[in-house]
Amino acid sequence: MVNSKFRSLLLETRLAARESQLELAAQATELGFWTLEPTTGDLAWTPRCQALLDAAADAPAVFDSLVARIHSDDQARVRRAFAQALQLKREFTVEFRVPTAVGMRQVRCTGRPHASAVQRAQPALSGVMQALPESAAGQTRIGRYGALVQRIESLQELERNTLVNRMNSEVSRCLAQLRQQLQACANRGDMSADLKSELDRLSNAAESGLQAVRSAMFELHPPGVAELGFTGALERYATEQCAVSGITLTLVLPETPLPLPAPTLAAMYGVARAGIDNVVQHARARCMTVTVSCDQNEFVLSIEDDGVGIADADLMKDSALGLFASSERIAGSGGELRVSAGAVKGTILQASIALRDRVKRLRHSATPLRVA
Repeated sequence: MVNSKFRSLLLETRLAARESQLELAAQATELGFWTLEPTTGDLAWTPRCQALLDAAADAPAVFDSLVARIHSDDQARVRRAFAQALQLKREFTVEFRVPTAVGMRQVRCTGRPHASAVQRAQPALSGVMQALPESAAGQTRIGRYGALVQRIESLQELERNTLVNRMNSEVSRCLAQLRQQLQACANRGDMSADLKSELDRLSNAAESGLQAVRSAMFELHPPGVAELGFTGALERYATEQCAVSGITLTLVLPETPLPLPAPTLAAMYGVARAGIDNVVQHARARCMTVTVSCDQNEFVLSIEDDGVGIADADLMKDSALGLFASSERIAGSGGELRVSAGAVKGTILQASIALRDRVKRLRHSATPLRVA
């Protein structure tokens, strides 16, 4: 009996010490802890969680009270993250904004399902909350903006392709038929010289219109990876852009076919075009080197210039959204985009895609865009 009481007191003392240690660790890392029982909606949250959500100490301890403190535009996304975690029984991370008296706070919430103390058939959720620093919040916002830019660019490309197809199937065909009919009429033997001259003039006008339409189609949808292959399309675009801007171009391209699927090569070509555009429009560079290499481990595209370089503050500008959009283009293929300063001056943009499955798995868990 004495031993049992002693063991109980010892366990209680150790448990209290462990809880005190966890509380100190939470205070040091500024983490807030929460636990949710979905069947009842009851929520247990620490004072730090309430502070992060700018909630009063006597706020109702229910899930709806937590969600009510979140920015209205983010509430549906947070509810969906919690619901999917319960349904799929998996961990989740969701970021959201919390309106406060001094501005907008960015909060990250991470949770994990576990056995419920109330209902055995339905798991409970527990997790932590923490405030994101301004730099991380800014990176998160720009990452979302980058995804939005990439989506908009995809829609614009779809619109251009639709327009080109309609111009080719309707306008070009009608102009070609009109020209043929005018030429056929002009070649009739019973035609007067004046009328024949007028038909020839109209036929030439139809030919000029047809050439103008074809030129517009080319500008809307110039030959890319599907028509020229990756290296051919890259060489054409880089050469044309550097010729217009007066930049000296050095190209280092492989001669062998690249072992990547067509959609991945098209995505990497989009990254290359965005990188070349950045150099032409913003770098104030005199020279640019575009290098493509590929081995059994990875495919690497590198664009290096001798321009003014890039600083951390530049990543917060609207002009940097293209970098994050480029990162989104190749993220689905396990791609990674790095931006770093050159050895002497300028900027190096390097996009790589892992070719081995082991490396792909590591890439999928890495940050898509890295800035050094």
